[in-house]
This record gives sequence, structure tokens and C-alpha cells, in this order.
Amino acid sequence: MTHIPMPNEETLGLFQRVLLQTNGTITNLITLYTGEEIKVKKINQNIILEGIPKELNCPAKTPVIFREILLAGETNNYLYAKSYFVFERLPRSIQYKLLETDQPIGVIWNEEKLELYKGIIKQEAELIEKISTYFGESPETIILSRTFLIYHNGMTLGLITEKFPITYFIDK
Repeated sequence: MTHIPMPNEETLGLFQRVLLQTNGTITNLITLYTGEEIKVKKINQNIILEGIPKELNCPAKTPVIFREILLAGETNNYLYAKSYFVFERLPRSIQYKLLETDQPIGVIWNEEKLELYKGIIKQEAELIEKISTYFGESPETIILSRTFLIYHNGMTLGLITEKFPITYFIDK
């Protein structure tokens, strides 16, 4: 992807700023905004042993769940997310749900009552290029993203990057 300067906060819509800054479950926010039931569409999911982000602070060859998903409504895909979760650090029930269901990770955490801390480490603007087809946008469309780490009991559980086109979530 081609990185470009992040737009000024004043040029972004209120809900766009909320999505980039929230510490909550983004699925619930998109549901409230769109009035639609939001579902997960898995694009890719597997367990990897290489190419693990250094931010996860785990030894080489540690099993990590890599996922690419879309949060989608009835007719639109609203958000693309790429995530990495350190498999052995997750409770067994969450391991199962990640591998065997299509539930959004935020919904799983809420159901399991897992106490988490999310720390945003990066916000970016880039050209949408590779994932533009998921949104029906041209490759020149600007995409906004945030990347955050998830912590539980002082350990890093995962790293998630969420992306959406700048043309989405403009205040109604």
C-alpha cells in the first residue's frame, strides 16, 4: 500500500474519528451507525509460525492465528481487519471460537467476559489498492486505518489493524 499523510482531524467526520480512536468494540459501533446486523466474512485464517509481528513479544516459531476478515452488513462491507493472536495466550474457549465460528473477536471477548486493554499504536492513511475490491472502490481511494495491541494480564494477546475507506462513515 502507498502511505499518504493522515488527513487533518477537522476534515474527518465525527464517526470516522470515533472509529479511529475508540477503545471499544467496533462491531457494535458500526451496527449502531448503520442500523444493520454486522457479520464477519472470513477472507483468510490460518496458524502461522513465521512472519509474526515483533510487537507480539513471543519467541520464534510460536503458533499465531492470522486472520483477515470483513465486517459486513446486508449489502456492504464496512471494514477490513487483519489480526494476529498468540494462540497459547488465549483461553481455550476463545481459541475454539476463533477457529470454528464467524463471530467478531470483540463479540467473543464480551461473551467470555475477558478483561482487556487495547492500546492504539498507529493511525495511517494510505491508498486502498489491494483491498479496494472488497469495498467497490477504486484503487486510488484513501483508506484510514488504526493498529492496536490487545493485552490481558500484562501479556500481549494480539495485534489488529482495522481499515475503512475515507468515503465511508461520513456523518449523516
